Amino acid sequence: MKSNILSIIIFTSIQINFCFGQHFTTYLPNYNQVLIEQNPTFNWNIIEGCNDYKIEISESSNFSNLVISENVTTNSFTPASPLNFSDWYWRVKAIIGIDTILSNTSRFSIFKPNDLVDNVLWLDAGQGVVQDGNGTVSSWNDLSTNNYTFSQLTPSQRPILVNNGPNNTSGILFSGNEFLDGGDVLDLGNNSRSFFIIGNTNSIPTNNAMTFLSKSKACFCANRFAFRVINGGLFWVHQEINENHLSSMPLLPNFCLQSNLFYLRQSRSESENTLFLNKVLTGANFLSNQNYNQNSNYRFLIGAYNNADDTGQQMYLDGNINEIIAIESVDAYSTLIIENYLSEKYAQTMVNLGPDTTFSDGFCDKTLTAPQGYDSYLWNTGDQSESIQINEPGSYWVTTTDNFGRVSTDTIEVFRPIYDSIMLNTQGICIGQNLELEPLIPSGNYNFVQWSDGITNENRIIDNEIVLSYVVEDENGCQLTSNNASYYIDSSLLDMSLGTDTLLCSGNSIQLNTNTTILSGFSWNTGNTNAIQMLDTTGIYILDVINDNGCENSDTIEITIIGDAPALSYSISTEICQGSELSYSESSTGEWL
Repeated sequence: MKSNILSIIIFTSIQINFCFGQHFTTYLPNYNQVLIEQNPTFNWNIIEGCNDYKIEISESSNFSNLVISENVTTNSFTPASPLNFSDWYWRVKAIIGIDTILSNTSRFSIFKPNDLVDNVLWLDAGQGVVQDGNGTVSSWNDLSTNNYTFSQLTPSQRPILVNNGPNNTSGILFSGNEFLDGGDVLDLGNNSRSFFIIGNTNSIPTNNAMTFLSKSKACFCANRFAFRVINGGLFWVHQEINENHLSSMPLLPNFCLQSNLFYLRQSRSESENTLFLNKVLTGANFLSNQNYNQNSNYRFLIGAYNNADDTGQQMYLDGNINEIIAIESVDAYSTLIIENYLSEKYAQTMVNLGPDTTFSDGFCDKTLTAPQGYDSYLWNTGDQSESIQINEPGSYWVTTTDNFGRVSTDTIEVFRPIYDSIMLNTQGICIGQNLELEPLIPSGNYNFVQWSDGITNENRIIDNEIVLSYVVEDENGCQLTSNNASYYIDSSLLDMSLGTDTLLCSGNSIQLNTNTTILSGFSWNTGNTNAIQMLDTTGIYILDVINDNGCENSDTIEITIIGDAPALSYSISTEICQGSELSYSESSTGEWL
């Protein structure tokens, strides 16, 4: 029977993705950044050659409950739906076939002041402001759950809303005759309290006082408090029974030129007042009575100070107020997150240098630039400017301080792949030989300049010990010098020996009497390629060796077999009781001497 066999060959193509540049990190939002925006954009450093990522966002640090788990093909992601006001954790997975590379885990917060249960006042000039037909502010409404209203019934004494604040924020502008009245609210009582204000004056008064907020009287009377600027300093006016003022003297020179963050922390448990201006502690004193109930029927005014009988106003503010927050707390978390919230909103954001960067062209210096607007810069190079010139690849970081005193740091990795190709390797030269040396020159517009000993020929022959580097120039005339490499005479095989001719037994072995760890190859005339040669035949044994530098040597030995080597074979107990007889047996071959 004849059978037909049909052979089918199927060719398939397999796409293999190779991913490089494994410095895989997140960079925006910054770690521990406090955000106001509920739809922030997330960015991370790419892995070269990889286009598939998965971003994971969770309110738990172990990512046990993923709010977002989404595949993307870029290194940027913006949620379609707003995230909750909460603390958040996020990370990214680079997907490479069935494998993944995991980034670092980063943390940020989305925050608004009334998230805090102890928030008792939140005035934001960007919301809750009611204007009359003339564009002046008739009322400023509290965004806390207390829903206080600070109003002005007299049109001529109404401040105006301005939208020229830092980072495009709004402010309430008082021009020396305006104020807002909240009535008898926000008594200190016997609670701890923290007041935060973002604002500035249009000048620094020396003789006349200005007032940001006041629940007081212009008299020596109990249960009053206020934030004022007078005699070139910021004052917290505070009186239980006795006066207990705090001051910041003098004010910063630019207090009247930009918004400032100042706040008072009154701790009942510590019986202490502390005053901060742009995060700097400027004063502290003790409360006269830890449990004193500081209630009053005085009006709470914004932009003016109560007169002696609280029927009028004085010490009007000539300046701007952007935001006022009060909480019945002095705990570290609440005060820190409010500080960061206000700093993020009214000062520069935490410094961010952007993604890691690769410079693929030439050897000229490159510029790294931090965002503008910080009060100070300090790079790890020692530079204190906004921009620096760099040449070497590696890690660069900058620490900045904003006008609120907030310090932040960011790092960027700089890659220059072409630098890795300008390299020499230390190498040995075998005795009696020479080495042809050819420098690596990148493809493109690059030219060899010279060797470190002045020789300008690109290729050279060396036969002596020398330390060399070489210089390459790009099309712009910028030069790069390679590393230093040592070239030495390799005499490591000079004394290798198998020893003198000798008599041995079958089963014995021979090997070199010198260090064999420096050798990379063995070749016996028996076909053996190991360092040790077992013996069973009389004759001449030849060993050829080579080391890592390619140096070779050979040695010969004549071996005469005179018998068989004894083969040991015995058994003995490994454990025995004290005083017992030891059991031992052996069946070795050979003769006992």
